Amino acid sequence: MRDRKDGKEWIGHFLPLLRPFRKQLFLAVSAMVLDAAISVFRPWPLKVVIDGVLSHKPSRVPLLRAWLDTAPLSRTELLYGACAATLLIAIITGSLTYYITWAMGDLAQHFVFAMRRDLFRDHRARYQWLSAGGNAGGDVLAQLAVRSGLSLCSSVVVLDGLPLQAPY
Repeated sequence: MRDRKDGKEWIGHFLPLLRPFRKQLFLAVSAMVLDAAISVFRPWPLKVVIDGVLSHKPSRVPLLRAWLDTAPLSRTELLYGACAATLLIAIITGSLTYYITWAMGDLAQHFVFAMRRDLFRDHRARYQWLSAGGNAGGDVLAQLAVRSGLSLCSSVVVLDGLPLQAPY
């Protein structure tokens, strides 16, 4: 049976990595909640148009019912107001969605970088024998070649772990 880590161990590992990004994460989650709250209002302008402009009934829109029923507005003014409200809701939710997408993408990019940085630091600490002369610097590929007795050609390039040989 495989050894599985439970949720608390994973949370304990990832929370310190998320700590530098807590402000950005809080703002992104707040924007999500605000976007969801504003999206609730999307059908209300249409309800105002159907009730007040087309059918001439008293409005049953929550929170605006008393004001809409007593306001001295013509049908044209109600229609213009409903159109303006629809546009305002669309602009606000679009802007919030854009911010959420940008913020979460940026946060994810920095989070993955932090994870890779820590992983590299751990691997580097484990393989200290690769460092030249006991210091932590040096070209790891060249050190491996020297220690294993291989000679490196200057036309070999390593890109993301894949050796690429020049065609000449």
